[in-house]
Amino acid sequence: MNKILKSIFSLALFFAFVMPVFAADLTVGNDSNARPNIDTYSNFTIIDTNNPADFSGDLVSFSYWASNVNAFRFVVVDDVSSVIWVSDEITPEYIGVNTFEPLTPVHVEKDWNIGLYFASTGTVPYVYDGSASYWTPNNFGLPEVGDVIDPEDGFGSSATDRTYSFVAIGEYTLDWGSEVNASACTNKIGKPVINITMKIKNDIDSGFHGYWAYDNNNRQIQVWKTTDGENTYCAIARYEGQFDAQKDMNSPGAGDISTLDGDEDGTFQGGYRATITGNLLETPLWETKGNVETIDYECNIVTTVCTYVSWVDQYFEETSIFSYNWWGWIYHGGSHGTWINAEEGSVGNIE
Repeated sequence: MNKILKSIFSLALFFAFVMPVFAADLTVGNDSNARPNIDTYSNFTIIDTNNPADFSGDLVSFSYWASNVNAFRFVVVDDVSSVIWVSDEITPEYIGVNTFEPLTPVHVEKDWNIGLYFASTGTVPYVYDGSASYWTPNNFGLPEVGDVIDPEDGFGSSATDRTYSFVAIGEYTLDWGSEVNASACTNKIGKPVINITMKIKNDIDSGFHGYWAYDNNNRQIQVWKTTDGENTYCAIARYEGQFDAQKDMNSPGAGDISTLDGDEDGTFQGGYRATITGNLLETPLWETKGNVETIDYECNIVTTVCTYVSWVDQYFEETSIFSYNWWGWIYHGGSHGTWINAEEGSVGNIE
């Protein structure tokens, strides 16, 4: 976390033409427990809003309780209740807990919800509790992608508090590759004025509960002049590296704190996109192309003392202004979990 605020100069490695998406664990919906009530409407759609996606990700499996074997479909709506995806028709194998796995993962974004379309009367049961559910009128028909199911715009019919017996599971994703791709600098001019790679040693990494790991990493930095204004530049930094968690430090995630035992090592990727407004130095302190020196930050995780070096200061005058447009990193700890810390939010943990 402090890396984002302080250490635009710290982190990690880059693969020039790859635009990766990395993953952790995601759940949307409630659970697949039995509940007492079944819908009496037919050929209609209802959206459960109890537990929307808390981050972007890909859903790979839907678990649900079937009170009968009537055919139905799952429906995904976005944060303005627009239909994004409708599943193939699903016929439960038996009464009880069933599983549906779509042929391809279903992408969701933060605050998107899952609903149900029942061809005949309801299949998946509910209880009158939880957050408001929105539905279409009886015999309204199968929803199509782009339809809006919302009581306030005339398409939706009503709302009441309901919790349905389903849950979808999948993987959180951080599409950092597209955010730090050259195409994200939309108003760039010509070739980059700075295009370097470098290595960083002995950096310290901070989470929501303090410093927790040492980092060794590589990064590529590219800077273009833009048409956004005089002396305005778009900078992209791509990182990849390794973290070495330290014994007795706190886990980095935003949730409950756990104490690390020092074995929670792994890799991380990510980067940032930024705007720099200012003048380039007439004579830069580093080469503007190719590999530059390996820098040892010489950090001490106990005292938090480091010898930081700013790449920006090697190329721009001191009066230059640096501001982030996007930032994000994903940490892979194997059996110790995955942590995403990005502009969109923080999910998961290393513990």
